[in-house]
Amino acid sequence: MIWPRFVARFFAWFGGYFWLPCPVCKEPFAGFEASFAGGVVVKEADGEHMYCVCQKPSCVAEGQRQKMDYMQGIYQRRYAAQQRQKEE
Repeated sequence: MIWPRFVARFFAWFGGYFWLPCPVCKEPFAGFEASFAGGVVVKEADGEHMYCVCQKPSCVAEGQRQKMDYMQGIYQRRYAAQQRQKEE
C-alpha cells in the first residue's frame, strides 16, 4: 500500500524510521516502506552501508540493476586481486 505522504512522514517520525529521498527518483520515502514493500537492500563488503529504494516498480527494477552491477564489480575486483597474487 502506498501511503499518503504526510501519513508516511508522520509514521516515519513517530516510529523512528528514516525519511530520505530515493536515490533513483529523488522523492522522499520512509524506512518502513523500503523494508516491507520490496525495496532493494544491499550490504556493502564492509557491512557498514545500506542502499534501499522506494517501493515504485521502476525504482525497484533500477535498484536491482544497480545491485547486480555493484556485485559484478566486487567479483571482478576480487578476481583481479587473486590473479595478481598468483602472479607474485
